[in-house]
Amino acid sequence: MKLTKFTIKNFRSITDGSEIDLTEYSVLVGRNNEGKTTVLLGLKMAMDALINHGKGIRSRLRRNDKYEWERDFPISLQNKARIKKETIFRLYFELDDVEQSEFKKVIRSVTNGDLCIEISFDEKSNPDFLVPKRGSSSLTKKSAIISKYIAERIQFTYIPAVRTEREAISAINEMIEEELATLENEESYKEALNVIEALQQPVLDKVSRIIQTSLQEFLPNINSVSLGISDYERKYRLRKDYFIEIDDGNKTNIQFKGDGVKSLAAVGLLKDRHKIHNGASIIAIEEPESHLHPSAM
Repeated sequence: MKLTKFTIKNFRSITDGSEIDLTEYSVLVGRNNEGKTTVLLGLKMAMDALINHGKGIRSRLRRNDKYEWERDFPISLQNKARIKKETIFRLYFELDDVEQSEFKKVIRSVTNGDLCIEISFDEKSNPDFLVPKRGSSSLTKKSAIISKYIAERIQFTYIPAVRTEREAISAINEMIEEELATLENEESYKEALNVIEALQQPVLDKVSRIIQTSLQEFLPNINSVSLGISDYERKYRLRKDYFIEIDDGNKTNIQFKGDGVKSLAAVGLLKDRHKIHNGASIIAIEEPESHLHPSAM
């Protein structure tokens, strides 16, 4: 699956239906304040909305990453009458022969290899999903399952221009966590989590009793105190408990490497992400040369 085209209408400084054709490698070049960052942020918002819709979850993005109509709809158009005050993104995908066959089996609809998803945001910042196709609304009714089909076969990563230490390797962290999360469907993994829970609970119960006894000296009406770890948090922490060490003659945790090495590690690993996860990988990098030595640029 490939993302071949992206269109934006009424997003920040872009008011017309700007269309960006995409290839294996696409580079946006222009002076400051010409909309390069706006294009990448629009692509990020559209992809995030599509993937969340496909996974059936509400957005957990930070406020600055989520669409907000008052900020993101062009200010010059907000008070104009007789216009539809919504931001519209369109994502155009190309499916190969195998994917077309899978699409027919999963969605129970036929595609000629081209698939378009339209994502619009209204004045309440709510997204709506449409699958434009002449003379038929059947695919739009299946927007959730189509989004799920795409979300399972594609990964999207956005790396901003201003990269703190956290931002520099967050893309790597996200990818590793996604891969570790795939283990959670295996029975042996579920059994191991049950063993961990059984070992943890007596310790938590012991601490609970100590806390209860201490508190009852001051608050006699307390009946009980309970400590626990949710199933989600137990799994979630296991996804995050890993480290990355790089040995270039002196083995060092990547957290203590320079910004240039962190950027190279992120770009290098993401470049070949499809080799780890069988699916399309879209990487939007703003100012990819940031922090790099001239020889690495």
